[in-house]
Amino acid sequence: AMYKDGKNNSTRQITQKSSLSSSKSTSPFLKLLIPPLLIFNHFIFYQAQTKPMWNLAYSTNVTITATATTLKSKAAFDTLNLPHDYTFKHNENKIVETFTYMDAIRKLWNGEDLGDAQTLSKVAAALLIVFSGIWPHLKLLLVHFCWFFPFSHRLPLNSNRNPDPSHVYDGRSDKQCCKSKEGSNSIWCANGYTHKTHNRRSPFLRVLSTLGKWSLADVLVVCILIAVLHLDWKVNPHEIRSGVENELPTILNYVKGRYPDVNNNCEQLLGYPCQVGKALVIHYPQCFACKTLMSNAYNHPDWTTSEGKDIMEGIDLGGGGHAQLRVMGMLGTYFFCAAVMMSILLSLLVDILDENDRKRVEDDLMDKKSEIEFILPGEEGYDLQRENEVVSSPPSTSMHPPWNAFQQRHHTTPSPVHFGINNSALHTPIPSPTTNSHLLKYVIMCLLSLISLPFVFYAVTLPTMERLVYGGGPRLLHEVVGMEWEQEYSLITLVKTTGDAGDWDTFLMLTFGMFVVVGPIIRAVCLTLHACLGIPVALLQDCIERPRHRTSVRLALYYAASKLQKALRPTIDFLGAFCSWEVLTVALIMIQLEMPSITSTIKQDDKCQEADPEHGRTCIEVEFNALDTFLVVVVSFFILVVASGIAMSLASSDDEQPLLQEDGKRYEYGEPIPQERRYLPLQQQQEEVGGGNPSDNGLEQIVFV
Repeated sequence: AMYKDGKNNSTRQITQKSSLSSSKSTSPFLKLLIPPLLIFNHFIFYQAQTKPMWNLAYSTNVTITATATTLKSKAAFDTLNLPHDYTFKHNENKIVETFTYMDAIRKLWNGEDLGDAQTLSKVAAALLIVFSGIWPHLKLLLVHFCWFFPFSHRLPLNSNRNPDPSHVYDGRSDKQCCKSKEGSNSIWCANGYTHKTHNRRSPFLRVLSTLGKWSLADVLVVCILIAVLHLDWKVNPHEIRSGVENELPTILNYVKGRYPDVNNNCEQLLGYPCQVGKALVIHYPQCFACKTLMSNAYNHPDWTTSEGKDIMEGIDLGGGGHAQLRVMGMLGTYFFCAAVMMSILLSLLVDILDENDRKRVEDDLMDKKSEIEFILPGEEGYDLQRENEVVSSPPSTSMHPPWNAFQQRHHTTPSPVHFGINNSALHTPIPSPTTNSHLLKYVIMCLLSLISLPFVFYAVTLPTMERLVYGGGPRLLHEVVGMEWEQEYSLITLVKTTGDAGDWDTFLMLTFGMFVVVGPIIRAVCLTLHACLGIPVALLQDCIERPRHRTSVRLALYYAASKLQKALRPTIDFLGAFCSWEVLTVALIMIQLEMPSITSTIKQDDKCQEADPEHGRTCIEVEFNALDTFLVVVVSFFILVVASGIAMSLASSDDEQPLLQEDGKRYEYGEPIPQERRYLPLQQQQEEVGGGNPSDNGLEQIVFV
């Protein structure tokens, strides 16, 4: 500890340096465990950034049987050299492209086919570099620094000389005079005085914990890609037949454009030349029949409603299959999920250890302050002159004021002291009523907390995003078999779709759901309970403040409700690290910019341009956009953040201590205003210490609320 002096009393303070790696409050096991875990976390992030994260693949497994059952259909099959029981099989599995973390950055930076959005795409690439590339390692390095570096804790010698009776700790025993308030840099003492400490490590670690979830940006991008690029077509032969009959002219036009040469087509079907001069005489009848059938189908529009319709009605289709286009998560994505979760949990653990160390250091600083006040009389704030305050010289038999503070801190029986201070000028102030700003903040907090739960539930179930599919292939399937590719997503359906493939994608689904669904819902539930518990706490407090209305049942209910309400506050604060709707918004912007360039290169063909001229040679292109209803998610996030912030702000200013003790007295209206004990006459102090009623168990406590 170090005592620093200055030119005036306001600069006098005690400092003590402390590092978490050498703190007495940190267990030896954690001292050895946390540094290697932080280094291992670096390694996992490095693996995530270098390993393949996901791939885009499509697969087809289709088997369709066509059986000719009528004379016309059998004749058509014979003409085309097809068996009456024809089976079509197509099996293909292909990985279109494999992506790493750097590939995603490269595609965003290049911004192909984005036009005016290229600048925004480059910004998204820069954000991805910062959030998922630089920030994870920088955050871990800063946690390393906070773990080993000895930060200074400062305690000014001049305490708050205007004690607030609402902060009087009336639950003290002979072994406790001052108590550190959890979650704030304040020490409240039994005499109502507040000591403010200064510590830069705690707020710094809190910022790191709050910003740790931004490392999830790339993980959320991959989760959305897995959910959205999940195109399945279940082949149903009956739907195909119905679609072919209805769209037979369109199909024939497509086939004619793709295979226009009749001679070549017949040669492929029959297996021998049909061109004049090359065909054998024995093959002339078969070639002529094939050419005639295909020419009528290509060149006579009425053929589809007459002969073509009769042929289709005589064919029975069977079989089935499926075709898929989807994104599959790979090792890099799973590493990213594990690394982010580990980083967040390590930050929370370090926060807890920092809180324990802060309390320990504050106790040490109070001990040092008492010693300095005893060794250097007149340094404590009690002796500093106040405005309009009359101080007389103490008599020769009195002792210096710091002796009383020193004895209180070290739990010895206080000696009679007399300060010679004008008692009429120094009375403990009457508790001031709740200010309008405090009441307004409390009302706003209650309203926002009560509406947070319905808003969050509505936000996670409301369709707020949509998938659009373009290109010649999807358009042809839509026209022929009525396949609907457009789909709307809510946050819940998006999470469920992420884990449809099973295996390790289930881990992605759980991670995705924790940060975009479960975390916000639990935080909203805690806020609602916190606000609802405030009602019985306020009503019961009003009752037990009146001695005639005070009962043991009401006291028990008050303590139970207040304890539960206080327990919810750190939970609400803790859940802030698991609510990532702001990160999801950034991920959606990246997806909107990245997805068209990813999917437009899956397959390109001139025939796809004929089916869908608007999108050129691209056979399939997928877009993912946020709907106007996504504003509900933004509003719900704003409600959660504001309600939680106000709740934490009110918690830091409210009295955290029990309202009453069995041996405590409360100031009642009309009674004389009690004086602080150190200003009482010597005879009265002696009576309180040893000459009072022998049946009293200890010092009488007078509490202001």
